[in-house]
Amino acid sequence: MGLANILLCMVLVFLCFLNQARCETRNYHIAAVGIKWDYAPSGYNQLNGKPLDEDSEAKIFTKRGKDRIGRVYNKEDDGVPPNGTHTYTWEVKPEHGPTSDDSTVSRGRTILISILEVMLILDL
Repeated sequence: MGLANILLCMVLVFLCFLNQARCETRNYHIAAVGIKWDYAPSGYNQLNGKPLDEDSEAKIFTKRGKDRIGRVYNKEDDGVPPNGTHTYTWEVKPEHGPTSDDSTVSRGRTILISILEVMLILDL
């Protein structure tokens, strides 16, 4: 290797360490909480406007039976407490998706995730 190549390698290594010094670590505390989830919250077939109980086609999927879960079922929801104590959660409507740039991952970020599983027994 020539002297120019060695100097170039040293500069590249220095730039890598310089970039690492500017990285930030974000702590995300996620709790999985059991909730009752309504898969058809409006109660109406969105295609034809009929109530689900009166729509023969929709009733096949929304009525609870031995081989169907029905409209409402237990689901794990992610409660994300911003203060790291697992005592505060906020709701994000599914249609809104992520609410801030904090949830995006980009080069140079370190993300630490701790998961707290909360088991709740919900009777249907």
